[in-house]
Amino acid sequence: MFPKKQPAVLYLLRSGFFLYIAGSPQVISASFPLDSINDLEVLSSEKLLVMLNTFFSTNKLVPVSVLVVLAPDVIFEKEILSSQNPQPDTKQIDNKKTKELEIAKHSQEEATLNEYLDYVPFDDKLFKSFKGEHGIRVAVTNKTIIDVLSQGLLKFQSDISGVVPYFVYGGADIFSSGLTDQLAHTILQRADILKQNNMLLVYKPQSVQQDGKGQPVKSQEPVNNKRLFMLIGVFGLLLIIMVVVYFLSQQPVKQPANIVNNIPPLPTETQPVASSSPQLDTTISTESARSLLTAVTVKIVHPSSKSSLANTLRTQLTSLGFTLIQTEISDSNTSPRTTVLFPSSFNNEIRNIILSEVNKNFSDVLSQESAGSTSDVTIIVGNN
Repeated sequence: MFPKKQPAVLYLLRSGFFLYIAGSPQVISASFPLDSINDLEVLSSEKLLVMLNTFFSTNKLVPVSVLVVLAPDVIFEKEILSSQNPQPDTKQIDNKKTKELEIAKHSQEEATLNEYLDYVPFDDKLFKSFKGEHGIRVAVTNKTIIDVLSQGLLKFQSDISGVVPYFVYGGADIFSSGLTDQLAHTILQRADILKQNNMLLVYKPQSVQQDGKGQPVKSQEPVNNKRLFMLIGVFGLLLIIMVVVYFLSQQPVKQPANIVNNIPPLPTETQPVASSSPQLDTTISTESARSLLTAVTVKIVHPSSKSSLANTLRTQLTSLGFTLIQTEISDSNTSPRTTVLFPSSFNNEIRNIILSEVNKNFSDVLSQESAGSTSDVTIIVGNN
């Protein structure tokens, strides 16, 4: 049985976002890393997903259905005015003339919209036209940001129910303080606005063609045809891959002797780490391990008499790329030896880096495996 999703509002800014979940006591916020998004362009989807995963995990995100409200600084918008020609007297013109005027109006809107969309710099655009008093108002944003955000939510059994620009709720001044819990509550109550203005249901003016008698005829939408051909191509490619995988699976696969799965698990008993052992190599050999450092949570528990050494260790780990480090003072530990707790499946490269830095500051260090800690790595400073 699928868990019930709580309604939520996410106010998307150029620098980050505000998030409010129905029933929660307050609005929470996050900032985008500069090396993941810059000037509305996604520089690294992987780094952005790591940041979202850390944020949602830290705040213990429950399954939610998110309404994304786009701030003024994340959209391109333009007013496309209707033709300024005077309205004809319908009593004095025939039906054919009325249809000709309607064709001219739609053609002008389509040409102006396509010209503006070419001006917007995004490769993948999410846009929608909204009816106004004097024409239409177009809002465009970078669809890649929405896609990555949706992918990050999916891991927590959550999704995006809709995307709307700020102006459907009024002027930009109502969001001058960002997203407040009162404003978010009001937005969640206005479900009718989402149904009418959801940008995930894209509107594009269709061209109106004429037959030989000047009558409008239905034209095929090239965008839909192109999308259909793309879907057929993807389906055919997936079918070929499935056939290849099936035939390969029928053949016996000879596993190499040193495959990782055949390596016996490390013993869980206490492993002493002598302070006189050779210095471990702290060079991160792979790009994947380097990117993992920012997602590792480290907790340093130390007695008050060791605060200086604990702060030194925290500075050393920060200089290596660790960002999620927490220190805690506790005088309840009576052990003279410093102990480092790791999960059983922890990355060996990062394990060696941490042990090397701990050995620089403390002697007679113990390394143990533990599955009950709230952090990935827990360093308990002894009284030696």
